[in-house]
Amino acid sequence: VPLRLGRLQAVEHEAFVTLLARGAGIATREVVTAAATIDDDALLVLRGEAVPLGSLGPGEIGKSTVAGAWAALAQLDAARIAHQQLDPSTVVMVDGEVGFVDFGRATVAPDALQLLTDRAQLLVTLASGVGPERALRSAVDALGSDGVAALPQLLVALESGAACAIDTAPVIARAHALAARQEP
Repeated sequence: VPLRLGRLQAVEHEAFVTLLARGAGIATREVVTAAATIDDDALLVLRGEAVPLGSLGPGEIGKSTVAGAWAALAQLDAARIAHQQLDPSTVVMVDGEVGFVDFGRATVAPDALQLLTDRAQLLVTLASGVGPERALRSAVDALGSDGVAALPQLLVALESGAACAIDTAPVIARAHALAARQEP
């Protein structure tokens, strides 16, 4: 059950996780301040440009960018952070590196399902930019066949729960085909 945070607490949480991510070497914007205004609004000021992968065309997302996305997710995992909202607007390019922004729903010390959810969300995000075949090949390169074989059920759950605004059907079909090839 997600915690219900007040406005200032939510801003402080996002600033805290952004600082943790940046400290772990993940490309993200720099936190300048998190504060309350005199009108009791909450304010988070970030510095730096972040270009969403969703704003790039398929020809602009090269193999190194796709591999960089998986490497950035591995860094996030190693830092024990689950983003929980990876999509074409939160997977970004910062100073030529793939990274993440908008850590408002992120979890520190995540469980295995939360880490798996991040992987499924990144796979779907990459598929929306480079197509399901290329996204799955990159996932196999990053996670191995066994790591990808665990994703189809989670992708179906994401789709049925309307947690994803991206068409997951092509990715699910290709992931099922890959998983079927892995069975003895």
